[in-house]
Amino acid sequence: MAETEANVRIAKRWLAAFNSRQLDVLVGLYDEKCQHVSPKLKVAKPETCGIVEGVDALRRWFNDSFAKYQSLEYLEVGLTADLKGVWMEYLRRVPNEPDTMVAEYLEISPETGKILKSRVYHG
Repeated sequence: MAETEANVRIAKRWLAAFNSRQLDVLVGLYDEKCQHVSPKLKVAKPETCGIVEGVDALRRWFNDSFAKYQSLEYLEVGLTADLKGVWMEYLRRVPNEPDTMVAEYLEISPETGKILKSRVYHG
């Protein structure tokens, strides 16, 4: 029970940091050896095949996203945690674009308590 509650807290901190553009806080939630997979990343930077690895690359990705989409926000729809991580469902909202439902799984490292892998799904 405590592990799942901790994973929900990580997701809530993630959403708050993202929406307030607190890059250091957001990236600080990730393990140094993290991997992030996103269909938006694959479109924006095809050479990555939709994958970035490590906090430095992740910082650049988030920083670029914040610069490109200054009004981007994620509205929490639901959080579902298990012992290994947490599913976030959120509405991606950007002016002049259709709203998009997103599911993102944050796999939490048992050693560090930080996000080891994040995988984004649009639907």
